Amino acid sequence: MCLNETKVQEGEIDSVLKHFNDYFKYSQFKCCPVRKNYSGVAILHNSDTAKEVELAMPEDEEGRVTACEFDDFVLVSCYTPHSGVGELKRLDYRVETWDRAFSKYIQQLKTSYRKDVVICGDLNVIRHNSDIYNPKWVKEGRPGLTDRERDSFELLLEECDLNDSFRKLYPLRQLVYSHWTDRCGVARKNNWGSRMDYFLSSSSLSIVDCKYHAQIEGSDHCPVSLSLKPKQA
Repeated sequence: MCLNETKVQEGEIDSVLKHFNDYFKYSQFKCCPVRKNYSGVAILHNSDTAKEVELAMPEDEEGRVTACEFDDFVLVSCYTPHSGVGELKRLDYRVETWDRAFSKYIQQLKTSYRKDVVICGDLNVIRHNSDIYNPKWVKEGRPGLTDRERDSFELLLEECDLNDSFRKLYPLRQLVYSHWTDRCGVARKNNWGSRMDYFLSSSSLSIVDCKYHAQIEGSDHCPVSLSLKPKQA
């Protein structure tokens, strides 16, 4: 299980893990060292053979990426920086620095570990107009909907030979979202949402299913699950 935006500090990890001890044997957390109660990612699992990846992404100064090596692939939990509300103050950083560095990191993982890669997380981009309930927002240049962010996301998929797992299986399915901005209190109820949480997987992996569990509440995002076909021994 991958967690995004944990906002957990190093000294708080044990208090968080007590809620998961009945379900997972192992965990790894990446905390934000430069800002308290900000960002943070984690991976929890039950594999006795899995190992935390030693290769780090140097540009990740906010605790946004952690990776774990499993038997058949490397799993990456990623919380991509938001480009900023209103004036999009972090758009240049997001597209020109973060996206390029993340693509390089994924390629390094594939080369160093000689394994496929699975990426899970809030990638803060809405890939297609069909991935948002109100496509008119695209023309307004809202965060996650700019041409620069979308083009950069497509470049990531191309450079790293990755599939958008859900769209690989369901290219035409609509009204499937992972995030609802509920400032008005009715967005979730009316399914006024967007799809910005993903599982990306190496094209050589066999995807069985990828689901968005909108019925599970408790956050403005919903869980996403991925099922893969085991590789033949």
